Amino acid sequence: MKRLHCTFNPKSQTVDVSLRLPPSKSEWIRLLLLRAMSGEVLAPLEGDAPTDVRTVHRILTSDISDEVNVRDAGTAMRFLTAYMARFASRPVRLYGTERMCARPIRPLVEALRSLGADVIYEGVEDFPPLLIRPAAMRGGTVCVDAGVSSQFVSALLLIAPTLRGGLSIKLENREVSAPYTDMTCRLLTAFGIEVERSEDSITVGERPFVAPTEWYPSADWSAAGYIYNMVAVGELSGSVSLPDLLPPEESMQADSRAAALFGRLGVVTEKTDSGITLSYSPVRCTDDFGTEDVRDCPDLVPTLAVCCLLKRVPFCLTGVGHLRLKECDRLAAICTEARKLGYVVRSDKDALLWDGERCTPEELPVIRVYDDHRMAMAFVAAAVLSKKGVMIEDAGVVGKSFPGFFSVSRLLGFDGEEI
Repeated sequence: MKRLHCTFNPKSQTVDVSLRLPPSKSEWIRLLLLRAMSGEVLAPLEGDAPTDVRTVHRILTSDISDEVNVRDAGTAMRFLTAYMARFASRPVRLYGTERMCARPIRPLVEALRSLGADVIYEGVEDFPPLLIRPAAMRGGTVCVDAGVSSQFVSALLLIAPTLRGGLSIKLENREVSAPYTDMTCRLLTAFGIEVERSEDSITVGERPFVAPTEWYPSADWSAAGYIYNMVAVGELSGSVSLPDLLPPEESMQADSRAAALFGRLGVVTEKTDSGITLSYSPVRCTDDFGTEDVRDCPDLVPTLAVCCLLKRVPFCLTGVGHLRLKECDRLAAICTEARKLGYVVRSDKDALLWDGERCTPEELPVIRVYDDHRMAMAFVAAAVLSKKGVMIEDAGVVGKSFPGFFSVSRLLGFDGEEI
């Protein structure tokens, strides 16, 4: 799927649908690694699994080759760097796409080296590709910059129980995406591992994994964020049921914060016996979103920003500097593509904001997504702006986390025709 012409059908504003969301890829990938380290034989993947999950599953279920290509999967690059450093029995070259090799990995590599790992930069210092050679690793204490990516911390936590004496991680700088680190700690506990967590340190004891009989990834709150966006901008009446999505107070996923954030844009969340339901209430939509620190839920930023723009609600989202290091520079990408819709969005070192300034929109905006699944899904909602809708370039990139996204969006009135 290269280019999709997306339009919004006003006749679909009254909806009563039940939508199945994909499982959380954040939970799923962690579970795959934990089960592999528990000695389990991983079962074949069933259904329409996200691309990133398939990448990790493929690598874990194959004989480790001399070269391992993680493609554009950042989670796989970080987690498998630690995994290979600990378990590889021969030299392995770990690499990915051009963008993947432009995303820094130094904090993780330095921590692994301090524990005895043999990791070499093959190209530019501090970036993949990496050459990982077998080495005897040990436990101890490491310091990690937690202000760049929580995945550096989680990667170390996942292998920590296998290290002699366990591992203590000292967190330097203000932590970003902390709920993802909490998720890793919670899953380790489910596998029989003792974890002690404080504001600036985490300690994990040496202990064999004990896999729970049943533990499956729950429905994905990151995917739910796009549903919230479409309900809000489409001002849909009726209700949208999301079964199997744990209510925010029960979920360990960072993006469960979507319920509160989009609640300020008119979306009402109600708990049900099977999950949650969404509805729209215009009187609950704020006139000004104000300033909000979103460092703990960065994946919501593109869709939250687009939603505010389409509803003409000024905003200032802070704690977002690390979004420049995602699948693309998301701050620059949002600012660039928003202009095509007629909105002048600005960013600085650690904030993304819109003060209400407008510019002339393109007649039929063609949105570039920069090989970023979250950009593609966020901007589909822009189809509400006119009858001509919006064009989404490289729309198939949504398969990275939400393969069935366009089937779901059609049920909410956001139709897509491949060009």
